Amino acid sequence: MEKSITAILIKAEERKESDYLVRLFSAEGIVVAVLRGVRKAGAKMKFAAQPMAFCVYELTGNKFPVVTGASQIEDFSSVCADMIQFTCCMIMLEAADYSSAAVDCAESFLSLLKSIKTIIYSSVDARLAATKFLQKLLYMSGFFRPERKKGPVVDAQSLSAAIAASYLDELPGLVADNELINAALKLNLAMFERFFSCKINSGRFFS
Repeated sequence: MEKSITAILIKAEERKESDYLVRLFSAEGIVVAVLRGVRKAGAKMKFAAQPMAFCVYELTGNKFPVVTGASQIEDFSSVCADMIQFTCCMIMLEAADYSSAAVDCAESFLSLLKSIKTIIYSSVDARLAATKFLQKLLYMSGFFRPERKKGPVVDAQSLSAAIAASYLDELPGLVADNELINAALKLNLAMFERFFSCKINSGRFFS
């Protein structure tokens, strides 16, 4: 079977001497595929095996299709220069993966891309954007409906409610210190992990 998918790379694991087994997230869901030879020096598709690679992937095969070609759509590598931004994006990638069987992947995929672009190209705090994305996945899954309430931000719960009641482009208007923003993110991470019975490894950065 030959097909092409527009996807973002969630994870890459070493396989054999020079291959990667990659998890690709698209509007159709998760696809596990093999990228051959990309760990070799000078490999032409090395860019397609990087975290958050956003490409059109050409696939051949069934159970574990082989990536025969890739065309980059947009370069998100600049996010790697900021550890908080990078970690928040990785949190969102992991969350998109864990929730893929419980949500509309087409909607989740578009929301993920919008959130990543918001983190890279706007003044929104990455931790607020990541919290918003976690809340959206929880809402889409039907497991949990975060409280939505705008008002004075005095603790992690009230900040979480204010984030849920705000659009992405409204998040810069939320005033909170670093400790409170971290607490709201950890609160939503804990809820996500509880409802999806998983562990977001990237979240340890904020522990």
